Amino acid sequence: MLRVDAEFAADHDEIPWQVMYTMRNRVSHGYEQVDLEIVWKTIQYDLPALHIQVQEALTNLPQNNDNEGMTP
Repeated sequence: MLRVDAEFAADHDEIPWQVMYTMRNRVSHGYEQVDLEIVWKTIQYDLPALHIQVQEALTNLPQNNDNEGMTP
């Protein structure tokens, strides 16, 4: 989450980058108390749609064959 290219993130603003970053920090660092019900609902209801969004974004990436960057 820390290394999402700004242009890529802007091109795919349908993906909730800030929400994912915030949730990751709360779970990882234990800010306040993690509500496991929210985590479970996120897994059940939000992750399937997010998976599709990310897969579509990655599918539309141009192939990089110069070994200077990542490819899907």
